[in-house]
Amino acid sequence: MWKTIILACVLLQCGGCAFTAQSVKISPDVKATATVSGDGKTVQLVVSDERPSKVVGQRGVGGVGADITIDGDLQTIITDAIVSGLQKHDFAAGGQRAGGTGKLTVEIRNLSTKNIMGFWSGTLRDEMSLKGICHGANGAEYEKMYNGLYETSIQVVPSGEANNKYVSATVSDAVNQLINDDALLGCLRS
Repeated sequence: MWKTIILACVLLQCGGCAFTAQSVKISPDVKATATVSGDGKTVQLVVSDERPSKVVGQRGVGGVGADITIDGDLQTIITDAIVSGLQKHDFAAGGQRAGGTGKLTVEIRNLSTKNIMGFWSGTLRDEMSLKGICHGANGAEYEKMYNGLYETSIQVVPSGEANNKYVSATVSDAVNQLINDDALLGCLRS
């Protein structure tokens, strides 16, 4: 009897939003905290979307529910955020590589959101992976994977507005790790 009542309550709470598709609006919050300055050096920036699927996750639990996708082009969103971060560190981001400039290649490897339900509550886990590859003007090379994470406890399937906030926080985490990596910025400056 109690199981039936609990199941009915869960279905009523989730029924209105769990099966509605959503395109999340990503608004990265770019913060410059690194100590390395670009001193006006130009960097060629190339960003590519290497994700195997454009679907970020599902609105429901356990793979059940409508798809969550990105509102807009993720490659453009990440490019704009990295350009903003590089400018905050006094780098100029350009499209063509000229003599005496470094090159930064960024591969978007993953962006996912998962609702993992427990008995009474669950966990929302959003992840993003960016691979940054630097080729300095003097021949220096550096590469690293930057993993953004946002995790929180949930009682019900998150609303569209909540998903926008959570996914944006995840993207911000990964981008800020990349643009504030002193070793990466040092390579670009060389």
